[in-house]
Amino acid sequence: EVRVFVHRPCVPCMYLEGLLKQKGLTEAIYYDSGICCEILASGNINAGDFVDIVPGSFDPQRCQSWPCRALFVRGSERTAEQRADVLANRRKLQEAAVADTGSKKRLRLFDQAFGRRDASWDGGRPQW
Repeated sequence: EVRVFVHRPCVPCMYLEGLLKQKGLTEAIYYDSGICCEILASGNINAGDFVDIVPGSFDPQRCQSWPCRALFVRGSERTAEQRADVLANRRKLQEAAVADTGSKKRLRLFDQAFGRRDASWDGGRPQW
């Protein structure tokens, strides 16, 4: 019996789109890219297998996720408030990157993953 703890949905990134040279791929599969799980008991899950939620297992304190919930919304569907949240999250990364090498890498990955090319990005649809 396979057991996993679901932490968060996965979202595709612009890196994959660039690698495959498929413009629009990120937007097209944004909600169909899977979930990130912690494996509690290994085994095989096959197409058509029944998956069940264990009653009482909801534990949001255990989940590690992006601090910005708007990143789980397809860029073209983000509201003005969600786009502002995304930009605020990026500003925090940018401020941390001034003094920290690890934060510089996270900022670079953020920009690559969510399609920011320059300062005109509004926090929504990727800049192609």
